[in-house]
Amino acid sequence: MGDAGKPYDPANNAQNKSSLLGKVLRIDVDNPEDGKPYSIPLDNPFVNDPSFRPEIYAYGLRNPWRCGKDLGDYVTGKGKGRMACGDVGEHTKEEVDLIKKGANYGWNIMEGDFCVPKKKCSKAAVTENFEEPIWNYGHDLGFSVIGGAFYRGCSIQHLYGAVIVGEWGSGLVDIEIIMQ
Repeated sequence: MGDAGKPYDPANNAQNKSSLLGKVLRIDVDNPEDGKPYSIPLDNPFVNDPSFRPEIYAYGLRNPWRCGKDLGDYVTGKGKGRMACGDVGEHTKEEVDLIKKGANYGWNIMEGDFCVPKKKCSKAAVTENFEEPIWNYGHDLGFSVIGGAFYRGCSIQHLYGAVIVGEWGSGLVDIEIIMQ
């Protein structure tokens, strides 16, 4: 879910633990709690932390645009459950994140591997559960990442398990090979 769209997230939604904005949420719609449209999986990372909304799986995202879930290797299951999301940047960078339980992807302090122009900081400024993107690029290459799908086909063996992303603004297609 995006951060609500104001430039540089002045309300700090993406880092606000009590807001659902700027987050990846994990809920169970198949087994709702009584009187509610969903329940919270008991293994969500913040389910027992009263400073966080229990729906939050990961946070610090600006505008996650298209996420893909890895079905894993068909024989071994290796890689199953991984999730990659393209996170559309504000002004400087686009990024692709491998979503991990409880991770903070840095927005509105970091944009990709770059400190946002309105902040004076470094990667060290985002210390709480910070996870760097698996790939990011500047707006000289494009301005709206779309991704990522995991390749599990048989035709191009060396891409097996890779994350494939696209770029809406420039038409760029890139393949990021990440460890399984």
